[in-house]
Amino acid sequence: MVSTQDIDGPLDGQPDEQASQILTPLMVSNLTFSMDNGRFARASRGKAWDPQNVRVRSSAFRACFNGNANKMLLEEGLILLGNIEDADNPEGQLTVNTQLLPLWLSYSPVELLSRLGYQTTGMVHRELKEHHNGVECDVLAIPRGTSASEVLVYVDASIGYLPVRLATSYRGTPRQDISITYKPNASVGWIASKWESRYFNHDGGLERSLTGEATAVSINEPLEDSLFELQFPTGTHIVWHKEDGDEYYIQDLGKVRPISEMEYGVLPDSR
Repeated sequence: MVSTQDIDGPLDGQPDEQASQILTPLMVSNLTFSMDNGRFARASRGKAWDPQNVRVRSSAFRACFNGNANKMLLEEGLILLGNIEDADNPEGQLTVNTQLLPLWLSYSPVELLSRLGYQTTGMVHRELKEHHNGVECDVLAIPRGTSASEVLVYVDASIGYLPVRLATSYRGTPRQDISITYKPNASVGWIASKWESRYFNHDGGLERSLTGEATAVSINEPLEDSLFELQFPTGTHIVWHKEDGDEYYIQDLGKVRPISEMEYGVLPDSR
């Protein structure tokens, strides 16, 4: 069991309009990530740009996986938005989300790279070592199917070959670069303490960056079951992803009421 907190951001300047349509950029947030016997939970609270990139507003997000289903709740703006997905594994907000990538890379790099589509069985150990932050590292090159994408993983032998850098590229152009710093831990040897994630546009120019620092870590401490369950507040608009299509609901007192897709995410006086 691991519970960590980090602070990521801030962003420099106003976010790019196209990028903001993909993911609401965070300026700064406090984040807690917990896992226990195949269950996962994430909670974050901070500041984010509004969809028009004009004003900064408060943003709160929760996601959990209890072993059977993923649930998410976004508190941003005037309407609470919920999401349910029946699945037997945690989805992207709990694994490959940009804020959590460094933690997963330090904890379970093979699982993370597999989720990102890289063929770890085709890993190649490069003969020449390279330096990262003044430390000599072994470099592993991993292909991504038949595409021109490649990831280089830098591992540090002095700390048990843990990954200290992950650099992805497409046709030789950098797309993502993650650096991780570790500190000793009496229970597990080493834990991630600081990290920086940089993302690049199609031309290789820096698009945005996230920095994080673990402010508290607990291992093998009991965690409440309620941490991995999510109760939607009254008024939450919920989309439930099912095999035969999406269903839409609104959370009333003690029950959910079906609504149409057109009503989802819309205030009553705006319909």
